[in-house]
Amino acid sequence: MARWVLVLALVGAWWEPAEPVEPPRCTAAGRCAAAGSGPSEHNYIVDGLTVFLEYTDSRYFKIICPKGLTLDNSALPSFESQLRVSQVYFTDCPSPQSSYAEVLERLNVVVLDKLSLTNVSNLTAAHFAQLQHVLALELYKAALAPRALAALPQLQRLHLDSVRVAPGELRHLPHSLEKLDLVRMGTNVTAADLAALPHLAKLVVIDGPNVRVEMGPELRVLSLDMLDVVLPRELGPKLLNLTVLGWAELRPAPWLQCALESLDARFVKVEVLPAGWLQRCAALRSLRVEMAELPLRLEPGALRGAAKLEEIRLMSTALQYLPPGLLDDAPELKLLDLRHNRLLELPGGLFAKTNKLETLNLSSNQFTHSVLSSLTAVTSLVTLDVSRNDLHDSCGNKTDVIRGSSPLQYLTKLRELRLSKTNSSMICRDWRENMPHLKTLDLTYNSFEYITFADMQFNGIVDVTVDLQGNNISTLEYTRDNYEYAVNVVDAASPRAQLKLPATLRCDCHDYWAARAFHERPTHVAAEPRCAGGGKLGRAPDALECAGAPTGVTCGAPCACAWRPGPRPVLRVRCAGAGLRSVRAAVAAVRAPRGPPVDWELYLADNRIDRVDLDDLPHNLTVLDLRNNSVSSLSATTASELVKHGLRLADNPLACDCGAADTLAVLRAGLQDAAAARCAAGGALLQARPAPCARWPAPALGAAAALATLLACGALLAAAWRQPGLRLRLKAALHRRGWLPAQPEPEDDARRFDVFVSFSHGDERFVRQLAARLESGPAPYRLCLHYRDWAPGGWIPAQIAASVRASRRTVAVVSEHFLRSSWARAEFQEAHALALRDARPRLVVVLLDDPARLPLDDRLRRYLATNTYVRWGDPWFWEKLYLALPRGRGPAPPRPRPRPPRWRRARRPRWTSRLPRWTARTPR
Repeated sequence: MARWVLVLALVGAWWEPAEPVEPPRCTAAGRCAAAGSGPSEHNYIVDGLTVFLEYTDSRYFKIICPKGLTLDNSALPSFESQLRVSQVYFTDCPSPQSSYAEVLERLNVVVLDKLSLTNVSNLTAAHFAQLQHVLALELYKAALAPRALAALPQLQRLHLDSVRVAPGELRHLPHSLEKLDLVRMGTNVTAADLAALPHLAKLVVIDGPNVRVEMGPELRVLSLDMLDVVLPRELGPKLLNLTVLGWAELRPAPWLQCALESLDARFVKVEVLPAGWLQRCAALRSLRVEMAELPLRLEPGALRGAAKLEEIRLMSTALQYLPPGLLDDAPELKLLDLRHNRLLELPGGLFAKTNKLETLNLSSNQFTHSVLSSLTAVTSLVTLDVSRNDLHDSCGNKTDVIRGSSPLQYLTKLRELRLSKTNSSMICRDWRENMPHLKTLDLTYNSFEYITFADMQFNGIVDVTVDLQGNNISTLEYTRDNYEYAVNVVDAASPRAQLKLPATLRCDCHDYWAARAFHERPTHVAAEPRCAGGGKLGRAPDALECAGAPTGVTCGAPCACAWRPGPRPVLRVRCAGAGLRSVRAAVAAVRAPRGPPVDWELYLADNRIDRVDLDDLPHNLTVLDLRNNSVSSLSATTASELVKHGLRLADNPLACDCGAADTLAVLRAGLQDAAAARCAAGGALLQARPAPCARWPAPALGAAAALATLLACGALLAAAWRQPGLRLRLKAALHRRGWLPAQPEPEDDARRFDVFVSFSHGDERFVRQLAARLESGPAPYRLCLHYRDWAPGGWIPAQIAASVRASRRTVAVVSEHFLRSSWARAEFQEAHALALRDARPRLVVVLLDDPARLPLDDRLRRYLATNTYVRWGDPWFWEKLYLALPRGRGPAPPRPRPRPPRWRRARRPRWTSRLPRWTARTPR
């Protein structure tokens, strides 16, 4: 290696790159000017005409002439330094008066190999003078004078496309020709024409109908592309390669003479390949028949005589079956391609004598999985393609835990196995264990839903690429044992499987052990899979979870649960923002029966929890999130225990006074979010260092404490009273506890209900939430709700009036539903009338939307303009609502059962006891 580095260094020091050729320059002032250029393209204005010029040093030079410009124009730009190229192209340039050699000399261009002329006429031998070194000539849409190419004695390759020539001119072409292309010439090629070209080895004829081509004695390669090709019965003695596009023999007969090594027939009209049609083609090695217009049929013995066949391609021929023993006449066969046909099955014993077959392509047919049983004897196969066949699984059922072996288990030399679009859903065991040389396994666009750890364990000697793209794979199944094996046993230096998985993995709890394995040992597989969101599977295994709870655990409202497996299953209980006042309520929402231990994670942020008792917490607690609650104090013992469970206490009003010194020390050392925790007084928890509490005598201490409390309360009340929001909250709290008495309402004490809620059925969900709040707390309200408290069958107007009169206040929940309900508007009118009669604020309006968006009538609009209302969504909604209502009187007493009338209390006659039972009942 060092020797080569030294040689390269010496060569680099000696070699100096040649300077690039500068673009051609205009020498005729006033007649030629540059008009823009690119990396290899240049435009010039010559005598008012735009000339396009393109060149690449050593490769080609091209010039496109506009109409009215000839190559004899002396104003054309030229190169200062000589440009040597392999090919020169003159497009749309009329033939010059001088030779093309003189034109190139004026341009300072030297052509070394090929000259190409397009759209030119009247070409004579004078035009090609001094170009005897040119080896290739291409003419497109041109006209050749008789013997015009006599000036090119060394010409080897000639391409004529739509060129007019005199009859018999093909016999006067340069005798040095080795390759001749005749495209759209409309000229027959006779044996005499070919005899005049003794060195012609390759002939290409592309033309229409009625053109006949005979065989030359020296011809080795013949390519015919015509509408209806009929081959002569006797092929050339030296013809080795024959390509026919448009072969029109329905039943080809055996050739009288055939030295072919390769036969390629496409777009054929052949219907039958009969027995013995190749019997004189003993040297034939490659046979290709493709794109048949009619369904192709093979007779038994169709390959007889071609014993040296190594490659057979019968593609897109609508082939429906193969005759038995077809391949017995081709023992040297190495490649068989039968793609894009209509084969349903293969005959028995088809491969009995093909001991050298290496490549087999059966894709895009109509095979079922039984075709694989026909391949058990082809142990020499290296490449097998059975894609686009309805094979399904051949090694068991989709639900089998242990995968079996397929009929391919004996093909131990396989390097490439393609099963795309076969409705497969599993990787068979023999593909992993019995094919040590397997390098490519194509399973794209199948029915795979998951991949197991065992599916990726290949016992090969090379890295294998398993392509599973196009499948809807959601899970990568690893067990804990698989994880430990991948992390501790798999050798990174040994061959591995490189999975090409679609980005459809759910990456949830089912992928936990796989994620752990890739997180800790990503090299145990060649490439790490990605999740549906784009991230890698092993990025954060502990974050993977599934909604719900593990088997046997139930989770109820108001909490939501999630879980994941692991060394021990983890149950995550999320009750954030659920309005909880205690930890016990969250734990009570989950029922976990006795069984294997489950680690709990409690996420209780954004609630109203003000205390934590150890007795309320579940066993095996690992996370306790109490951020943004009302916890102010914890004992040192409780804090010491909770910090072991991942306690988080940010945004709680923690007391940081002298009595909490021990607790603060514990929290500073073990709290998960200690950096974000703050004291109730405003300082950071980590900076709180309370001084020791003073040891005063008990009477003095009590007096000082009382005085300090009074002063603090006065200061707080004064500060709160200056802020409307805090003042509102304070008034609401005092009002609910009865410390801020409202105006006396002695006549209201006899009313049955505190609040009658008037609403439309469309807002019942909101009303149930409202009722749950008002009917709870230290002083719950007695609510009248028509869906609960109205007697069925009663007259609705009478029940509205009775409910309004029996309630101390009426709360009207006004929304679009309310305004469309005639009964709701009647309840509003009744409550409004009662308020006007009693001269008291009996009616409280709760708006569920902005007043500007509601279709209010004139009466309600006037009421809102002169009375205060409460709007849902106001941050002070509950405080304002409590101030608008009288203090709650506790749960409602049971409704007294009405005493039946006197005539109903009279003793029944004895004969009523013998009546049917339903006649003796009295409706309630």
